[in-house]
Amino acid sequence: MNFFEHQEKARKATAWLALVYALFVAAIVLCVHLVVSVAVFALAAETEEEAERLCATRNLWVMQLLRNQAGPFPSPEEAFAYPYTPEDRIMLRAISARGVTGTPDKVKAGLERMATDYEADEVTVLTITHDFAARVRSYELIAKSFGLGH
Repeated sequence: MNFFEHQEKARKATAWLALVYALFVAAIVLCVHLVVSVAVFALAAETEEEAERLCATRNLWVMQLLRNQAGPFPSPEEAFAYPYTPEDRIMLRAISARGVTGTPDKVKAGLERMATDYEADEVTVLTITHDFAARVRSYELIAKSFGLGH
């Protein structure tokens, strides 16, 4: 390798190192201002039983979505009538564990635990139900449990 080839390799290596350094410094600067946000499915109802009934529709829909079989959002009656296999029930437990469902106090505790576990600055709640009024009520109950709303 002649002198000019060495110079060209050295120039490319130096340019690459300068780029890596610039990216490293940019990452440090950006990380100082990062806000950690967690998005989670949560559903609150007046009773544990009602929350589980409403959540059954979401869990069935997600199971079907993961199997590339998603269709219209099922009703609670459709969710409870579905012929679940033992494998389905295992999958449903895993799906259910990814969200927080229950009474307002239970949901609040679950959301606070998630925020702590992930060191989150904010939590975004998504509630999906077959019945729109139940969805709105869930948001109201969650907000009230945190002292928000009117």
